[in-house]
Amino acid sequence: MYPIIFIRKVIKAFVPYGIISLLRYIHIVKNQGKHKLTSGTINENKTFYIIRRPEPGAGLFSNFHWVLGHIIYALERNYIPVVDMENYKTYYNEDSPINGTKNAWEYYFNQPLTYNLEEAYKSKNVILSEMKYCEEKIPRFLEFEEQIEYFHKLITKYMSFNDITLSTITEAKSRLFGNKKNILGVLYRGTDYVKNRPEKHAVVAPINDYIDKTKKYVEEWKMDWIYLETEEAEVVDLFRKNFPDKLIISNSMRIRNYSVFNDITPAIRFNRKQDKYLRGLEYLIDTVLLSECDAIIGPKVNGTLAAVGLNGNKYKHKYIYELGNNPSNGHSA
Repeated sequence: MYPIIFIRKVIKAFVPYGIISLLRYIHIVKNQGKHKLTSGTINENKTFYIIRRPEPGAGLFSNFHWVLGHIIYALERNYIPVVDMENYKTYYNEDSPINGTKNAWEYYFNQPLTYNLEEAYKSKNVILSEMKYCEEKIPRFLEFEEQIEYFHKLITKYMSFNDITLSTITEAKSRLFGNKKNILGVLYRGTDYVKNRPEKHAVVAPINDYIDKTKKYVEEWKMDWIYLETEEAEVVDLFRKNFPDKLIISNSMRIRNYSVFNDITPAIRFNRKQDKYLRGLEYLIDTVLLSECDAIIGPKVNGTLAAVGLNGNKYKHKYIYELGNNPSNGHSA
């Protein structure tokens, strides 16, 4: 039997989609494999592919690449991909609607095509995705120009920002970059990546090595400015000390005094209204700005992978750390 609190939660979530969708969901909720549903009545000649991830997902760009892999899978089979981060919640879901939606994907992005979640669930042919990463669709990193161009086109076409997100990004770029040129983007992924060393995730170089590499490549690549993306406040302090006249930094909230006893980074909260949504928005803006730089230094993490894909072969220079992954007997992500 299902607990009463669970049944109430499911009924509330599925009211917009009708009793048929509710019964379908209860029937399959314990099984995370791929399911084909045929209970709807509309769009008889179309097959919808609902992209879902086990709650609470992961960081924003881990979710981003999860969705991208499933979009590729769907398109290869002539399915219509629709992202469901309303019934399958993430670290970024708020209790109340954001930008008119409860679907955390739509807080920031448009749906891949013109169809929304409500229409998809009312359709005759619906497939719920497997709750696993499409590893064969997404490389650990984008190494070659042709590969980068391929993923850049996919991201541009099927993972576009909604109008509110795009407006916010445009304002941030104008305010922080203005007419500045020759900007070196540096991504340092600290906190849980460094302290917890999640298994099978990239090893992150010591911060002093980042400082040294930045000094080296600012001179070698003739960079005038340094844009730093990091979630760790102490790293900002170090860069300000070493590059006081060159540093560009956003006003995103950052974590100070992180320890192994803290939650993983996406789960950490700041005392402000709509913090979950804003954590995702700030991460998104910071990474898009990284993709707008003229050169990049970073580790093999999702933020760097996303920046390279968004950039689409426009970087003049790249230095990507190749330090391998943490062993399997480390902490889990």
